[in-house]
Amino acid sequence: DPLDTEAPIIQAEPLPTTLSPLSVTDGALLIAGTVEDTGFIDRVELQITEPEQDALLANWQKAAVAGGTFSLALSVELLRGQQGAKELQIRAVDVAGHETRARTPLEMDFAGPRFELSEPLHSPWKYPSLPLTWHSEPGATVLVFIDSEPVEGSPWIVDGSGILNISIALAMQITPHNLYALATDAYGNPSAELRTEVL
Repeated sequence: DPLDTEAPIIQAEPLPTTLSPLSVTDGALLIAGTVEDTGFIDRVELQITEPEQDALLANWQKAAVAGGTFSLALSVELLRGQQGAKELQIRAVDVAGHETRARTPLEMDFAGPRFELSEPLHSPWKYPSLPLTWHSEPGATVLVFIDSEPVEGSPWIVDGSGILNISIALAMQITPHNLYALATDAYGNPSAELRTEVL
């Protein structure tokens, strides 16, 4: 057999412009591509880092390799909270020890949107109509429930200013109403739940 003197050639398949829950299938983000070598491939490994950050030895994740292709399904749980510019690093090592690395810039959005209620701020409200003002990511979808029932007109879309103003009808009662709301951004990331009581 000829002596293997060349490093592997790796090529990742194109990924969406922004990786997000919309890129996930069956709870995982699939990263795949091709790998070529004049000898035999020992392993292909991947990790996602900050831009231009050196890969950490402990963070390499081994991909499955078969028939000149590689693939790795990254659990969405590992990506939760990731947002902004990142870098996909891939390395392929053949049995002769030759190594090739490839770096691909990424944009990721696996973080829920900011979601705040500015009115009312836990103040009693004893009128049949309750004004509410939320602040969130423009384009986010907001679901609102009062006493576990969806509010008529829900969901609403946050406008370009990042503000949502609505007014909802309240049944008059002595005990507090339980207000629950959740915002979901355009990529499918949910916010933290907002719960409060209003009278």
